[in-house]
Amino acid sequence: VNFSVQKAVFTAITPGGFLFVRYLIMPVCAVALLWQRYGSRWPRLSRDEWWALLRLGLLGHLMHVVPVTFGIDWSTAFSSSVILACGPVFTLLLLRGLGVEQLTRAQVAGVGVACFGALVFLSDKLLGQQWRASGGDLVLLFAAFFFAAYTVAAKPLIDRHGGVLVMTYVMLGWGLNIVV
Repeated sequence: VNFSVQKAVFTAITPGGFLFVRYLIMPVCAVALLWQRYGSRWPRLSRDEWWALLRLGLLGHLMHVVPVTFGIDWSTAFSSSVILACGPVFTLLLLRGLGVEQLTRAQVAGVGVACFGALVFLSDKLLGQQWRASGGDLVLLFAAFFFAAYTVAAKPLIDRHGGVLVMTYVMLGWGLNIVV
């Protein structure tokens, strides 16, 4: 539903305007969630953890959310959902590349089939010379990779502090940087 709703919203507001509003709302939501969970005593983090959160914001918001927003505008809602579903394949490949996961033969076959399917899906639009939609699909594929990188990079912080704290601090810091 998210992809269809965004496509409908883009008839009234540009993707850049959508992102601007989103990044205005994010810090408010983060503060509300932190206040609801911790009151006025928000957990403190080390300087190294704040740098890690900044990198997460770059991966998750700049390298994922921004391209996804424009990719959805350029492509179709269906293509957006199919291509962004490649994220778990990228996560598995990143974990394998980092030596965290070993792939079984069945996993290698599954990744191969998924990659082949994505290439067939992308090539259909390219062969039909649908350049805008093809470009949007490639941008979405790029964004899916960076979301996978975000999830892999976030895991150690989430293990230490929990998902809510990591998500809200990333949203708060990134949203305030965009607004300011």
